[in-house]
Amino acid sequence: MTRLIQVLAGLAVLGWAGAASADGINTRRAAPVDLPAADCCQARWGGLYIGASVGVGMADTDFSEVRTGGGTPGSSSYDLSGTGITGTVAVGYDRQLHGNMVAGVFVDYTFGELDASFTLPVPVQQVSLVYDDTWAVGARLGLARSCCTLWYATAGYTRTTVNFGDGFRKEDLDGYFLGVGVEQQIRDRLTLKLEYRFSDYGETTLFTGTGSGCGGCSQRIDIDSQVHAVRLGLTYKLDFHREPDPMK
Repeated sequence: MTRLIQVLAGLAVLGWAGAASADGINTRRAAPVDLPAADCCQARWGGLYIGASVGVGMADTDFSEVRTGGGTPGSSSYDLSGTGITGTVAVGYDRQLHGNMVAGVFVDYTFGELDASFTLPVPVQQVSLVYDDTWAVGARLGLARSCCTLWYATAGYTRTTVNFGDGFRKEDLDGYFLGVGVEQQIRDRLTLKLEYRFSDYGETTLFTGTGSGCGGCSQRIDIDSQVHAVRLGLTYKLDFHREPDPMK
């Protein structure tokens, strides 16, 4: 957990420093320009884009096991945390609304594993939970506070795959996500983005049946899953319409 906090802090500092530096450069360039703010932001934020980012994720899982009948009835529960480095690719489309408001839709795919291992006491066995292959489809709504900076919130649908190791099965989990972020223009078509996302996959039953090694007991295993992620990435604007600079 300490290492996760250190990585998150490092990403946040890096994103802030990059955004501040880029904002200073763009401010010096844009100071003489007399374009209205709405037109400037319309030109910079509307259109199609692609993006890629790297980040750190943490899967927070409530794991519960119930045994009935047989020789060893009982129950156990665990609070598990699985962490890992992830990469994300995305494509989306934004449109200027009224004033400096920006709305858009996007789809992204995240690869990289978030895994945690632990030991079940009855029957005694080492098992693992691994989250990977995550898809998301969502929308975002933002406010362009200047021609160079967009603050936004996201929400949508997400699906991930969890592998429950040592003889148990793979399960696709459906859920929703919420997020916040800031995006900073650093070149005409290029932006730097720092984003936090929370995904909730709810409660899922991974296994029901006769447990081995517990005297023929009936065994049920459930998980309740949430994932936290922080990402730092670059976005390239494919559909970019910029007004001519009157100073050139």
